[in-house]
Order: sequence, then C-alpha cells, then structure tokens
Amino acid sequence: MSRSPASPSPEVRVIHGNPRDLTPLGERIELKCEPCGRSAWYDVGAVIISPRFGADKEASVEEYASFTRYFHCRYCDAGGPWRVAPQAQVGLTLKGMVWLKTRQPTGVYFGETRTFDGKWFRYPTQTAAYVRSLLKRAPDSAELWLRLGNVYANGGRPDLALAPFRRGIELEPASAELHSQLAQCFEAMNRPGDAVAEWLTLLERAADDRTTEPGILEKLVSMALDRVLSADRFTEAIAILNRRGDAGVDPSRTKVEEPVTLYLTSLDFSKQKHWDRVCRMFIEGPLAFAGAHRTPGPAGRPTAPQSRPEGRNARCSCGSGRKYKKCCGAPSKTPAAGQRGTAGVGSH
Repeated sequence: MSRSPASPSPEVRVIHGNPRDLTPLGERIELKCEPCGRSAWYDVGAVIISPRFGADKEASVEEYASFTRYFHCRYCDAGGPWRVAPQAQVGLTLKGMVWLKTRQPTGVYFGETRTFDGKWFRYPTQTAAYVRSLLKRAPDSAELWLRLGNVYANGGRPDLALAPFRRGIELEPASAELHSQLAQCFEAMNRPGDAVAEWLTLLERAADDRTTEPGILEKLVSMALDRVLSADRFTEAIAILNRRGDAGVDPSRTKVEEPVTLYLTSLDFSKQKHWDRVCRMFIEGPLAFAGAHRTPGPAGRPTAPQSRPEGRNARCSCGSGRKYKKCCGAPSKTPAAGQRGTAGVGSH
C-alpha cells in the first residue's frame, strides 16, 4: 500500500484554519463501529491523515485517520472508534497522495488538527467530550463554551452548537466571536432572520467587547456589516451609530451639526479605506471619526444656546453661573489664517 512521506513538509504537519473550510470527501465510506461491531456507510466530512502514518510501517491508515464531521454510530450511538473498510483505506491513501502532490482538494489531507492546548483527537466526538470535561471544572468559562460550540459547528452540526454559543453569550454578552459563530449557525440552518438579528447585536455591542483581539474584532464587524448590507437592513446598522452618537454628545459642550446618516453618505463603500472606517465607527464610536458631527464652541466654551436669556446681564442659561454677555453671548474670536480646520474625514 502506498504511504505518505515519513517527513512531509512542515506546512502539512498541522492543518491550520477552520476545518469547515476543508473540502469534504464527497462520498460516504464504510465504517465499522468497534463498540457494537456493526458496519454502515457514513458521511465523515474531510479526512485528515496524520504524517505519523508514514513513519509507522506496520500501521494501517485507519489508525491515523481523523474525520471532521461530528457523527455517532447509527446503531449504538457510540462516537467511535471506527474501523475503515480495506478498500476505503486504499482509496483514502491514494487521494491523500494526490493532494500532497497537487494541492488540489480531494477531501483527504495529510496533517493534524489540534485543540487549543495542543491535544490531538481523531474524532470530533472525542474533542467534544474533552472540552465538556474541562467545562465541568470551569462552567463559567465563556471561552470553553465557545470552543465546544466550535467543535459542533465545525463538525457540521450547527443545531448542537446553538446552546453552547448562547451560554457563552450569557457569560460574555459583548463577545463578537460568540455572536458571529451563533449567526453563522443560523445561516447554516437556513434561519436568515435570526442570523441578521445576531449580526446586528454584534454591531450593537462591539464597542464593549474586551475579549476579542482588535484585528479579529475589526474583521468580525466587517463580516457583520456585510451580512446586514446584503440583507437590505443597513438602516438598522445606521440606527445603532445614531444612538451611540447621540449618547456621546454632551449638549453643554457640543452641538450636533449633522446626523451620522449624512456623514455616511459622504463615504464610498466600494473603497476599502471608507469601508474600514465605517467598521471602526462601531468599535470606537461614530463621533471619533465624524468630527463634523460635533463642533466645540470657541476656545472650548459651551456653544450659544438656541434662545438667549432676557437681557445681556442675566445669568447664562448654559449653567456656567456667568453673565450671558461674558459667556455664550461674548463675541467669538476669528481664528488666524491657516488655523481654521475641520476634524477631517481624511485624517483617519
């Protein structure tokens, strides 16, 4: 039987990225459940053969093959281990060699998937059992609930992933990673309304997320905004920015010159820098970017109120305690030439 090289190139030692991105095998293979001894044909997802198979001359491929799909025996509900039919072993090995030579997706890969702490399991059922054992010791760990949900979602069972992701959100309500994973589960289950609602929640809470790395957070916000835009519900995203903008304005120090909506119309979403700017508005706040939304009064004084008090010697209505003529009613000093400027959109 053909074997993989004993020492394959480093890039095939560990499969990086999301197992959901791997092309699945495309056909079912015959497996025998060791606990009950009964055989059936199963959809196993992608097959990943450990490079250690090439160094073990006495082993069969089934001892080093792992599957990406989460499934149980249809007879006894066991999660493995499995015996691979001899003919299927030959086919898996040959497909793995084709991928190794051409990098064309065949559904079989040489490499390994590992848990966050470096452990290798052959089946997602084993990985899920391991994460559940960790949760028994740390039931309030949102990160572990996220990882358990990922095992189910990556294994093609978004229905099982809903509960872990929801529990994680209860513990970390602002986590963009949890909201994005839950939204993608709804998409996989053909529940677009629930998915968009979750993407909008991600945008609403992104500014409060203290657990997601900044670079990843920007990517997740971009993904959420794209999904909301595709669903023709962008006005709801704008409403989020308007609410945050209103909350960030101190009426005694600033005045709103134009709504966030008007600022967004000045941007071209086909330009990456403009798209990135909108995404960061959800993280850093709209007023941090749209300087024109709030214009400080001269020399940092409160802006003149809409209605002036009776008489210039009356107390100013801004609450400073000073006379109106020496406070908001005082004449403004014109900035010197070259000092006038707008909080520029182009400065970001």
